[in-house]
This record gives sequence, C-alpha cells and structure tokens, in this order.
Amino acid sequence: MVVCDTNIWYGNKTLLTGANGTRYIGTFINVFELAQTQRWKAKQGAVRSAAVALLRDSVELRMDNPFARIAGLSGLFFEDADDYSAEDRIQFLRQIVLGASFTSGGLDLLVAKTKDRRDVLVALTKEMNTLIQTMRDMRAKLQVSSNRVDLDVIKILLALRFSQWAHQAVNPESIRWTEIELFLHSLHQFIFGRLAKHTAAQNDVCDLLNLLYVKPGEKYWTLEKYWNEVIAEAGMSHYLFQQPKC
Repeated sequence: MVVCDTNIWYGNKTLLTGANGTRYIGTFINVFELAQTQRWKAKQGAVRSAAVALLRDSVELRMDNPFARIAGLSGLFFEDADDYSAEDRIQFLRQIVLGASFTSGGLDLLVAKTKDRRDVLVALTKEMNTLIQTMRDMRAKLQVSSNRVDLDVIKILLALRFSQWAHQAVNPESIRWTEIELFLHSLHQFIFGRLAKHTAAQNDVCDLLNLLYVKPGEKYWTLEKYWNEVIAEAGMSHYLFQQPKC
C-alpha cells in the first residue's frame, strides 16, 4: 500500500494503474488541497486531471481528518465541528471531474466552504509555529540535545495541544506513537534539522499532516525532493516509495 502526496495525482494519466500489484491510497489532505478554490480557478484542467486520477486510481480514501486520526490512536472519539464533510469534499471533486464550471449551480456552497477551510489552514499554520517555538524553548531550557528527549517533548506537547482541541485529557502514553512514527520523526527532523530559526509555511503543514496517514509497513510517495530528503534524514527512508519505471 502506497500513501500518496497530492502532487502524485497531478498529471498522472496512466501511471497509477496498480502495476506490479501496487495499491495507492488517497487522503483527506489530498482532497483538501485539490478542493481549494484559488487553485481550481487558476488551473481547472490540471485540477480536473488530478481529481480523475485520485478517484479512479486510489483503492482507498482515508478521509478522517488529522485530529480524528490522532483521536483514534488514543482510543478517543473526536467529533469534528466542521459541517463540510468528507462526502462534501469528494462530491466537489466528482463535480470537477464531470466538467462543472467554477460558477455552476451546486458549487456555490462548496466554494464558500473551501474559503473557510483556507482560513482554518492559516490558523493551523499559526498553531504549528507556536508549537515549534515551544519545542525550541523547551530544548533550550532542558539544555539537552538528543533525539530521545526531543521526541518525548514533542509527544507531550502534541498530546497537550490535542487535549485542547478534543476538550478532553489525552495522556501522551495512551497514543500509539509507533503507528505514526513517520510523521513523528519527520516532524522532529523538519523542526530541528531543516527549519533552524525559520517558521513553517502553509504547504509545510499540509505535507506534514499527510504523513499521519502512513502506517508501518506502508510506503509514502512524494515527488518533492525536499520531503524525500527530510524523511531520509529522519531515518525513515524505508517508508519511501520509488517511482516505478515505465
């Protein structure tokens, strides 16, 4: 099973055919990114092709949002207040595939909702950067620089922040971290190995959250050299999927 970055679905007409038994997985983040109105207005043909590839070639769509995914790993139920459901997003893609124009009837509500989602992404990016700065401050305060200590701090801070999101206490030890080790170790490398003193951008947040959908034993496929390098530097290169040769 290969979980795909959103860039995999762009421009793929025949590549994702399941050659050699490979099965491809789409995610909530893929659909979230494809259903952004600004991109849809500017690149209708490219988005339509990507939507076709995603709906046609993915054997599974993991449409639980990132917070619900973490909740599942901690044995909790996270009720998403977002009324723009997973099915709404998929329906938007189906309408794009069918050739609906940006202003055609039925898309107006979804268009408005995607603007709301962009607002959420702006807020998430701000949250991520607050979390990153807290991690840096904790590392400096502890005066210890080791991967183990860093990862323990990351786990505690993520659990604390998730407790606030979920409105219920989450013990870091209750989260099955091994099931999202790719996300955890890549986040660590991103913060302390790549960002230095810089902040994360909106695209970084989506790229990181997409790693939550990769389970041990699965592969992750991205065309971005940057994220291939981050994952390899994090000691997670065994998760990387190599593009099949045509």
